[in-house]
Amino acid sequence: FFGSSLYLIFFINRLTMRTFSTAILYILVWIAPSVMAQKGTVKVFSEIKGVQIFMDEALQGTDVTVLDSVDAGTHYLKAVKDNVIIFSDLITINSNAVTTVLIKNTKEVQEKLLESKYEDIQKFKNNKLEVMLSSKYVTSTSGVTNSMYFPGYYVITGTSFSNSYSTTEQQTDWFVARAGKVRISEYELARLAGNQDAMRRIEQVNDQVDKRNAKIMKRGSTGAIMLLAGTVSALVGLADVMVADFLSDGVAAGLLGGGIFVGVIGLVNVQNSNPKPYPSHYLTLEEAIKLADTYNRNLKKSLGLPDNYEP
Repeated sequence: FFGSSLYLIFFINRLTMRTFSTAILYILVWIAPSVMAQKGTVKVFSEIKGVQIFMDEALQGTDVTVLDSVDAGTHYLKAVKDNVIIFSDLITINSNAVTTVLIKNTKEVQEKLLESKYEDIQKFKNNKLEVMLSSKYVTSTSGVTNSMYFPGYYVITGTSFSNSYSTTEQQTDWFVARAGKVRISEYELARLAGNQDAMRRIEQVNDQVDKRNAKIMKRGSTGAIMLLAGTVSALVGLADVMVADFLSDGVAAGLLGGGIFVGVIGLVNVQNSNPKPYPSHYLTLEEAIKLADTYNRNLKKSLGLPDNYEP
């Protein structure tokens, strides 16, 4: 009886262990795959670049487009640009499914981003280049006014008549200014815009003006010397003729005539020795506007401002 009891207990124990193992196997086969499948995917489409994506406050990366193996359930998704939250929402992840999130570049988002860039906006306003127009009115008079007694505009008695007339014209010009206040040269405009070709053209024009003015100044210096020498010669000859006869008539006449001739040539050279002015404009109005736009776009890019932003 005792031996039969032990055998029965052993048989029941083996049967129980086999049944338990079979049950565990069935659990692993049928339940485990369903547990492992409780994952989903998130696809992020953003109209804005440089966006940081957070899932449940954990940074997933910048400009992330796909989040794989996300636990099924509800999660908090957040998008941050320049430390500004531009998107935040609770999203539901379903198992073996794709959840799509769209981050749009709306007007409200742009306003949020601009509000955070107050200092950058002020820098842009203080350095922005503008091509500005200026106008002035110029009055010119043509003809003469005559008098019966004295030529000119004024008479004491009698009458006068005039055939002069005046015309007033509006002259429009342009200039380049920083922040609409401080004028800058067109060379500085080309330098700020990084246009080497425009800079070279301006330098070549200035170099030509400098060389021409150097020749003019040299001619003027020579003319001044000739004017002085001719004046002295003419005075000596004139003094000999009118005051004291210490030279022969031929020498005196030669000094007087030659001095006058040399002096006149010198005077002409002096009068024509005024330096030539530099051009009022090196660029066309269209070129200046294009260079200013190029500089302003680069400035906005360096400050992180939208390309279409205008104060």
